[in-house]
Amino acid sequence: MANRKKMTGVCPYCCEQAVLTRDHVIPQCLYTSGVPGNSPKVYACSHGNNDLKSRLDTYFRDFLVLDIEGSEHPVSKSLFPKLARAVKRKQSLMALHVMQAQLMSRFTPSGLFAGFVYGIQLPDQSITAGLSMMTRGLYYFYTRQMLPQNISFTIHRQWDMQKYATDIQLLLCKGAHYVAAGEGDVFACMYAIPQEKPTCSLWFLSFLRKVYFSVTTDYQTLFDQAAG
Repeated sequence: MANRKKMTGVCPYCCEQAVLTRDHVIPQCLYTSGVPGNSPKVYACSHGNNDLKSRLDTYFRDFLVLDIEGSEHPVSKSLFPKLARAVKRKQSLMALHVMQAQLMSRFTPSGLFAGFVYGIQLPDQSITAGLSMMTRGLYYFYTRQMLPQNISFTIHRQWDMQKYATDIQLLLCKGAHYVAAGEGDVFACMYAIPQEKPTCSLWFLSFLRKVYFSVTTDYQTLFDQAAG
């Protein structure tokens, strides 16, 4: 097997000078039929690529496979045997968290009671850290600029994207970008980066066409400027 191409430069994840190897920004483990040619890739240090991000990518994959919205997608069904093997070997941190699930009420986005489900409040660190790293990689891939290491991230799960439809259309008309990896079945996103303050970016991330997150970077700076 050929050696992975290496280069020296600044890692977009940690902003440190290092020996870099190519990394798939969107977890490669989410693709069951090959990674689309336009799926974002960056060169990253071994800690960001092989150690930290690899662990976070696996956690995020297992999260999508077990998520109430993502689990019915064909990709999740294809990935479930891998999760089952990891559970059997006690290698899935997500599975350990899920074992603590409790019965709770479920509501529709409009607030209507939709029955009971088993659920758990997941630790924020693994999901937010993984999405923060993905956003750093996406930012660099699409702008060729790096977000400062001390930048703040504000991340929210979005259950009802329809309420943002008008705002998203307005942003797209004003220069925001929509991009998808392949057909967008695994990943797509919309992002807006103001020219006057490029570190203040807004992202809507779509996974499996059913699981959505909003990510804002350097939000406090943008808020302070608006308030001023």
